[in-house]
Amino acid sequence: MIKGDVTETIPAYVEKHPGLLISLLYCDLDLYEPTKVALELLWPHIAKGGIVVFDEAIMEMWSGEMVALKETLGLEDHLLHRIPNLKQFYLVK
Repeated sequence: MIKGDVTETIPAYVEKHPGLLISLLYCDLDLYEPTKVALELLWPHIAKGGIVVFDEAIMEMWSGEMVALKETLGLEDHLLHRIPNLKQFYLVK
Protein backbone atom coordinates (compact mmCIF):
# COMPACT_ATOMS: atom_id res chain seq x y z
CA MET A 1 0.00 0.00 0.00
CA ILE A 2 1.06 3.52 -0.72
CA LYS A 3 -0.31 6.32 1.42
CA GLY A 4 -1.57 9.43 -0.35
CA ASP A 5 -3.84 10.85 -3.01
CA VAL A 6 -4.01 8.37 -5.91
CA THR A 7 -4.13 11.22 -8.43
CA GLU A 8 -0.56 11.94 -7.31
CA THR A 9 0.75 8.56 -6.18
CA ILE A 10 -0.35 6.44 -9.17
CA PRO A 11 1.41 8.60 -11.80
CA ALA A 12 4.60 8.59 -9.72
CA TYR A 13 4.42 4.83 -9.14
CA VAL A 14 3.79 4.00 -12.81
CA GLU A 15 6.67 6.21 -13.89
CA LYS A 16 9.03 4.62 -11.36
CA HIS A 17 7.94 1.03 -12.25
CA PRO A 18 7.80 0.69 -16.06
CA GLY A 19 7.63 -3.11 -15.79
CA LEU A 20 4.44 -2.98 -13.72
CA LEU A 21 2.10 -5.92 -14.36
CA ILE A 22 -1.28 -6.14 -12.64
CA SER A 23 -3.46 -9.24 -12.38
CA LEU A 24 -6.02 -7.83 -9.90
CA LEU A 25 -6.96 -4.18 -9.49
CA TYR A 26 -9.49 -3.39 -6.75
CA CYS A 27 -10.99 0.08 -7.17
CA ASP A 28 -12.60 1.34 -3.98
CA LEU A 29 -12.20 4.98 -4.88
CA ASP A 30 -15.85 6.11 -4.89
CA LEU A 31 -15.15 9.34 -6.76
CA TYR A 32 -14.80 10.22 -10.43
CA GLU A 33 -11.32 11.79 -10.62
CA PRO A 34 -9.32 9.17 -8.70
CA THR A 35 -11.12 6.34 -10.52
CA LYS A 36 -10.46 7.93 -13.91
CA VAL A 37 -6.76 8.45 -13.12
CA ALA A 38 -6.44 4.87 -11.88
CA LEU A 39 -8.07 3.41 -14.99
CA GLU A 40 -6.21 5.61 -17.47
CA LEU A 41 -2.81 4.89 -15.97
CA LEU A 42 -3.22 1.31 -14.73
CA TRP A 43 -5.37 -0.31 -17.46
CA PRO A 44 -2.41 -0.60 -19.86
CA HIS A 45 -0.55 -2.57 -17.16
CA ILE A 46 -3.32 -5.11 -16.56
CA ALA A 47 -2.50 -8.53 -17.98
CA LYS A 48 -4.85 -10.24 -20.40
CA GLY A 49 -7.28 -12.11 -18.19
CA GLY A 50 -6.60 -9.67 -15.35
CA ILE A 51 -9.53 -8.61 -13.18
CA VAL A 52 -10.67 -5.11 -12.23
CA VAL A 53 -13.12 -4.93 -9.32
CA PHE A 54 -15.26 -1.86 -8.63
CA ASP A 55 -16.60 -1.41 -5.13
CA GLU A 56 -19.31 1.24 -5.41
CA ALA A 57 -19.75 1.82 -9.13
CA ILE A 58 -23.38 0.73 -9.15
CA MET A 59 -24.39 2.85 -6.17
CA GLU A 60 -26.11 6.10 -7.13
CA MET A 61 -24.47 7.90 -4.21
CA TRP A 62 -21.02 7.06 -5.62
CA SER A 63 -21.75 7.25 -9.35
CA GLY A 64 -18.32 8.78 -10.08
CA GLU A 65 -16.82 5.30 -10.39
CA MET A 66 -19.30 4.31 -13.12
CA VAL A 67 -18.94 7.60 -14.97
CA ALA A 68 -15.15 7.20 -15.00
CA LEU A 69 -15.47 3.59 -16.15
CA LYS A 70 -17.80 4.54 -19.02
CA GLU A 71 -15.57 7.42 -20.13
CA THR A 72 -12.27 5.58 -19.82
CA LEU A 73 -12.98 2.02 -20.95
CA GLY A 74 -16.51 2.15 -22.29
CA LEU A 75 -18.99 -0.61 -21.64
CA GLU A 76 -19.59 -1.95 -25.12
CA ASP A 77 -16.40 -4.04 -25.14
CA HIS A 78 -16.52 -5.30 -21.56
CA LEU A 79 -18.72 -7.82 -19.84
CA LEU A 80 -19.47 -6.76 -16.28
CA HIS A 81 -19.90 -9.51 -13.70
CA ARG A 82 -21.82 -8.92 -10.48
CA ILE A 83 -20.41 -10.53 -7.37
CA PRO A 84 -23.40 -12.45 -5.91
CA ASN A 85 -25.00 -10.90 -2.83
CA LEU A 86 -22.61 -7.94 -2.89
CA LYS A 87 -22.62 -4.50 -4.45
CA GLN A 88 -19.29 -5.03 -6.22
CA PHE A 89 -18.82 -6.06 -9.81
CA TYR A 90 -15.79 -6.84 -11.91
CA LEU A 91 -14.62 -7.02 -15.48
CA VAL A 92 -11.95 -9.15 -17.09
CA LYS A 93 -9.48 -7.71 -19.58
